[in-house]
Amino acid sequence: MKVLIPIDVNAAVLVSTSIAPDTRPAWASGTNYAQGAECVYGTRAYERLAAGAGTKPPPEDTNAWLDIGPINSHAMFDDVIGTVSTGASPLTIVLRPRGVSSVGFIGAKGREVRVQLTDREGEGAQTVVDRRVSLDATPIFSVYDWFFKDFEPLEDFVVTGLPEHYRSGLLTITITSTTGEASVG
Repeated sequence: MKVLIPIDVNAAVLVSTSIAPDTRPAWASGTNYAQGAECVYGTRAYERLAAGAGTKPPPEDTNAWLDIGPINSHAMFDDVIGTVSTGASPLTIVLRPRGVSSVGFIGAKGREVRVQLTDREGEGAQTVVDRRVSLDATPIFSVYDWFFKDFEPLEDFVVTGLPEHYRSGLLTITITSTTGEASVG
């Protein structure tokens, strides 16, 4: 058994993502919101339970605001199994993890995942790890299986053996789908 210690993916760790930005407005103190209005505070979305204005942020004003979940670009990092981030293929996530030995995926959808780690950021950076994982887990034991077996996706897996001592590098994850959008939890 291998235990993966999670890292907190915050603004310092998440460098960029190809997921479209959330179009809901950011919460603003003192703004008058209608019942059912939605806004974003930090990396989460909230819905107004009753019309009105307030100066307390939504997480501190649970009588007026309902937490409806993470925004799409951060759903994959919310520590809840079942919430996924979805985006156009190829879906790309760039992280500055400050040393990582493994990356776990839950609910990945697409055709292939590519994990790349560089030795440092910026000009002159070199790729030290470049791994590809096919998301086709269909067991093929015969010619009949090749032609007639139903597709079985690989959705949950771990990429291990990353050299943890590259603390200045960037981790780039690319999920490619042949049809539709790609997603990951």
